[in-house]
Amino acid sequence: MKRSLRLQNFYLDEIDIKHCPLGPDRGEDFLFCDHSRAGLHAQAVFDGCGGAGSWSYKEFQNHSGAYIAARTISGNSAGFGAWFDRQDEETCEDPQAAALSYQEHAGAWLSTLKQSCAPMALAGSLVKAFPCTADIALMQLAGPMKLNLTVLHCGDSRVYALTPQGGLVQLTDDDTKGHPDPLESLRESAPLSDMLNADKPFRIKPRRVFLPMPCAILCATDGVFGYVRSPMDFEHLLLEAIAGTDSMDAFEKELEKRLTAITGDDTTLVMSFYGWGDIDWEHSPLVGQYHQARRRAILRDARVWDSVKGLMEPRRREVAALIRRIDGAPDPDAAIHEIWPAYQKQTVYSATH
Repeated sequence: MKRSLRLQNFYLDEIDIKHCPLGPDRGEDFLFCDHSRAGLHAQAVFDGCGGAGSWSYKEFQNHSGAYIAARTISGNSAGFGAWFDRQDEETCEDPQAAALSYQEHAGAWLSTLKQSCAPMALAGSLVKAFPCTADIALMQLAGPMKLNLTVLHCGDSRVYALTPQGGLVQLTDDDTKGHPDPLESLRESAPLSDMLNADKPFRIKPRRVFLPMPCAILCATDGVFGYVRSPMDFEHLLLEAIAGTDSMDAFEKELEKRLTAITGDDTTLVMSFYGWGDIDWEHSPLVGQYHQARRRAILRDARVWDSVKGLMEPRRREVAALIRRIDGAPDPDAAIHEIWPAYQKQTVYSATH
């Protein structure tokens, strides 16, 4: 079935997971997503940096600076949503300009927050006013079955791409002191070297990637990927959740179940799917709108999830073989370190380019 070259006609749906072990109103992770436009979509996660931003502000009902930063920077009134409202396909065509524009917007808003509050009664290089991470994905169409993805990044949350050809590829590099790689970062807790905050300059780092469709884009805070044994285990967890479910709804529930069973932190992600199946959204009243229940019913009726599962199955078997190799080794940790260099070159973007 021929499709028009509009991003909206290749978009299937997104899942989002927001879980806090202390309760839904206690978490310092927040997300944003807008997949309603015809030609430009956005999704993002923001993780309040609890250690650096633990100071409580009476002006905000004694919430911590980390909570206030992530909550407001992810919002529509003055946060990322307000910035995205002013963007279009042309303004997002230059990744460096988009990064600088958002950096200025976020810096101005965090400065406004700081000026509205009494000074902190804490001092030190590790304490900051309103600190949080930001990981943003801006999606446009680059051509038939090709996605133009701009990533804006600051902190240690991450953006990943999932494709049948490449599996799960990490597109961002953590802003952590000493620059540990993704495997090392699971074994040491390196402090952040950059984050959004109201005290010191920070830098939004851009990256432009062209992806073949079908693909999925995942934005996640560190509670999503930071409690597995290895990066291979994280991809395995994701692919097993896909393989073991029969719909987008079931996948969302199963993935949350698997993640919250192992995490010790807030767990927040948004994951969108493009180019799977063959649904003609062009002539659907859903185009340009967002009716998730009806959209998911159409996806179920068309058995689109079968396409997702089928196309990802070869990659699932490949990663499952790695996990069996690790689990069956006399020394699993040694096996992980033996497998990691080749896996890293395949799945960490900065190691492949």
